[in-house]
Amino acid sequence: MTDKYTTSEDHPNADEYDDYLDPVEVRKRSERDPYAPGITHGGAHPDFIVHILNELLFTKNYRKIDISIEKEFDQYHLLFTVNDRKK
Repeated sequence: MTDKYTTSEDHPNADEYDDYLDPVEVRKRSERDPYAPGITHGGAHPDFIVHILNELLFTKNYRKIDISIEKEFDQYHLLFTVNDRKK
């Protein structure tokens, strides 16, 4: 299957995609909703993750949260990512 657009500029959503990748726009989205799906936080400790879960479940009233938690390369800190959330 071929794409009918020859370059990314020809695509009707090219500006939206450019904004999506723009570092300033990424930071703005992160500041508006730091625990939006897909944003990863590093250098975390278990207490921090419990705090975030409490905020999402009880302060923001999400009923379901899908998260990933991994050990960082230093084997001490944790990486925390919200994969999905539902109200």
